[in-house]
Amino acid sequence: MEVIDKILNEWSFRCHDGIVDMNDPIKLSILQEMIQEYELEEAMLSLKSIKKRPDEFSDKFYKNDPFKIGIKGEDKFIIDYVVIGDEIFKAENKEEKSNLVGAFRDAASARDIKLVGKLNGQETTLNIGAIYKSDDLGGQGSSRGVSNEIELVNAINNAIEQNDNIPVTVKFIAKEGPEIIITEVKKAEGIGYKGRKEKKKGDIVLYSASSDQSISVKKDGIYWWSSERQQFSNLLTKFIEQGKAGNIDNLILKENPLQPYVLDMIDPRDNRRYGVVLIKNYSLLNDEEITKQIVFGPDEAKIVQRSFSGSDFNLQNGILSINTTRNIDNINNLTEEDKPIIWLARHENQKYGIDFRTIPYKQAKFEPKRGGKTLVIDYNNTPALQ
Repeated sequence: MEVIDKILNEWSFRCHDGIVDMNDPIKLSILQEMIQEYELEEAMLSLKSIKKRPDEFSDKFYKNDPFKIGIKGEDKFIIDYVVIGDEIFKAENKEEKSNLVGAFRDAASARDIKLVGKLNGQETTLNIGAIYKSDDLGGQGSSRGVSNEIELVNAINNAIEQNDNIPVTVKFIAKEGPEIIITEVKKAEGIGYKGRKEKKKGDIVLYSASSDQSISVKKDGIYWWSSERQQFSNLLTKFIEQGKAGNIDNLILKENPLQPYVLDMIDPRDNRRYGVVLIKNYSLLNDEEITKQIVFGPDEAKIVQRSFSGSDFNLQNGILSINTTRNIDNINNLTEEDKPIIWLARHENQKYGIDFRTIPYKQAKFEPKRGGKTLVIDYNNTPALQ
């Protein structure tokens, strides 16, 4: 019950009116996102899981066996040495295993531990949370369920295998939007840890004889464009500072009495919390190049929307036809309803207790139902943010 209570409490916290409702599609999407976060947390290594099974981690380390990296375990990381506090344990010193196990058990925080080694051959320093909890580290491997992206990757690679390992043409056929055709595809795989670190928008990559193509895969229903704590950090900083000072109309940011690190977004007129704050007409979002970066990323990903099932894939004569709900392959496919808008919402696990993203304009609920509160800020009319 402890996990269920934790999920319900966090779900309530993130809902705009504090009320959970399985029949509200917006609130249901929040719950689905939370479940993915909890699944991700379970899929990754932690200090707690190492303390439960220190021998498994130590054996892999001293054997120089590669650890899997990233949320799907696509990349390989060989650890040369482990730093725990002021102690350094080198993979070549196998006689120190008992000392390493003891150091793990005595460690107070995962922040005190650094893993130094080679990620796909490149010198890298990582923390424990970057390690995928594979079967030999106490994880459940692929039995956790296949994500939408993996469903697509597997379907494409299976089609290539069925085609006698001859490259295939992949054709995404949408109910809405242009066909997306990639010829001579010889392999599909997840974007990997390195790709996410480089802020790529694609979820998978199709490797072809001519060029590689990133594909951003979105499930049917509600989705985000991007998390923008870094690119628009100046706007977020002003929102926090000016909100705490009471310089934004109809808004005051106050410390939550039970969670001082969380700032509640309050309407000073009735002292009720806002669930969502929307900022429209933000100047940088009028820049077409910035919109391209938000939607398509540096890898110029093409977007396909679909919650895939087996019936969506059909291989004939070396052509894999894939049914999708919608395709977007360039900025000209975006409607006004697709354009990004700034979205801030309660999120206990984010800094200040506030999530900061861009979402499609069509998904912004300017007048929420069921008694929720949303504040809409016009950037052009808010000097405190400029």
